Amino acid sequence: MATLATTPTVLSRVVHDLLSIQDAHKNFSIKLTNNGRNPKEERIGEGSFGSVFLGEASIDGHRREVVIKIARMTKDCTLAPRKRVTRLLREVVVWSVLNHCNVATFLGLDFSDTNVKQLMVMDASTDAPDHDLTRGLRMPGLVSPHLKWGILEYVKGRPNRREACVTDLARGLTYLHQNYVIHGDLRPENIRVDHDGVVKLIDFGFSKLEYCSGFTTGSYSGLSLRFTAPEVIIPPGGLPSRPTFKSDIYSFSMCMLQVLVYSCAPPHLSVPFNHLQQPESAAWKYLQAICMDAQRPLRENYPAVITDSQWNLMVRCWSHEKNLRLEIHQAFENLSGNRCTTSTGKCWL
Repeated sequence: MATLATTPTVLSRVVHDLLSIQDAHKNFSIKLTNNGRNPKEERIGEGSFGSVFLGEASIDGHRREVVIKIARMTKDCTLAPRKRVTRLLREVVVWSVLNHCNVATFLGLDFSDTNVKQLMVMDASTDAPDHDLTRGLRMPGLVSPHLKWGILEYVKGRPNRREACVTDLARGLTYLHQNYVIHGDLRPENIRVDHDGVVKLIDFGFSKLEYCSGFTTGSYSGLSLRFTAPEVIIPPGGLPSRPTFKSDIYSFSMCMLQVLVYSCAPPHLSVPFNHLQQPESAAWKYLQAICMDAQRPLRENYPAVITDSQWNLMVRCWSHEKNLRLEIHQAFENLSGNRCTTSTGKCWL
């Protein structure tokens, strides 16, 4: 399959086609919930390539609190303009086909004039700098339900929900993998919990459709070293870094570790590799320890709330040799006691 074209004309047509074929996008209007205040006050998340705002949506006559993710297209963004467009398109395509209780729902695209600025993008055929751009594309916001808690915030006050949250996480990731989707950036910041206490995976900007050319990501500068598999941080043989099912399972185990201990340890001691307390800016320290020395979290450094079974499961998931890691469905079966038999959008158990 050929790589998707990234010119503004093609991208605009594809995004608008996605909008028109999604029934959920009908009768869809968005407004920021700032009530006349500075829109920046409604920004609830900020990443390397975009911002997330709180808003309200009118969906088939009902008001819902939502979040709107808008790609940053300014010169201070570290990603080239056309790559930002490609990343947004990939996220729309991947996310819009997912349907599972442990995956955040993709509600639609927001093209409203009040929320999305006229943004300039680079034509795929030119290497002109940002200030020379002359072609405009209205980039939509990606809209999803507002999920009340981050997973760490949620378990902090509900330690009895730690195991259930880890099982939910494994279930959601199993669904992705059974549908050939690699998340690519699994870390606590990308795991939310709704008002019913159900864990939801979010942020598919780094996601990859396995076996589908044109839906891979070449830049991973925004990833967290503590949660990213060593072969993605420093690829063998100097090849371009790519996420895999095996790198997802590594990230899952690091998330599992922090979720299990977060309610009974200071935040800085709940993180993976808590024996490495250098600032993230000292990246070489982490690269040496994690990638070259194959260090892993030390059990004696964490609270005794982790059972032998849980620790052994994590060890089997974060092996330095990726081919020795478990598959995510095996981890889910271990945690839930049930066998996965379906790849549909319905929740097991």
